[in-house]
Amino acid sequence: MDELNNEIQNCRLCHDATNSNIIPMPGEGTSQAKILIVCEQPPEDGRYSRSMFTGPSGRTLKEVINLSPVDSDDIFVTSLLKCNMPLDREKMRSSISNCIPYLKRQIEFMDPLIICTLGRKVFQTLTGGRYQFHKYRGTPVKWEGRLYYPVINPPEIFYDYNLRYALEEDFIKLGKLYKDISRNIL
Repeated sequence: MDELNNEIQNCRLCHDATNSNIIPMPGEGTSQAKILIVCEQPPEDGRYSRSMFTGPSGRTLKEVINLSPVDSDDIFVTSLLKCNMPLDREKMRSSISNCIPYLKRQIEFMDPLIICTLGRKVFQTLTGGRYQFHKYRGTPVKWEGRLYYPVINPPEIFYDYNLRYALEEDFIKLGKLYKDISRNIL
């Protein structure tokens, strides 16, 4: 996994290599984690702290993870896009095309029991657009041999605070799902 992390950190596919403000982030957590949480992109402040849990969205994510009965060693947080940079739609598609092979390799290496996707874009990208986010949010979905669990993207709660309760509920259910799966495996 270290080799893959180095490859991600040295990637310059989407931006000029001379732009030192943009540093790709592989993610945060242990490579033995059984829950892989996939955000859309790293937090803006992440390039300084090298943490996925900075800024309002990152702190919210940490809070809701702490609500679930899952040990932090069982979680790895990464992102669909490996850099945080302003993108228009066309550039976004191009960047996803550049980054998705890294994410697929992370998934293959880690072999998580559950892939928790934050938001519609991540869920639809990873499931080939086959499932509608609003229909499956908070429900496990099996796709190509993997178990996906789509939840609300933390930034959405800043526009509608009622979504905070739904996000908290989703993570509590995620913890229960993980415990149930773990019991059946062991």
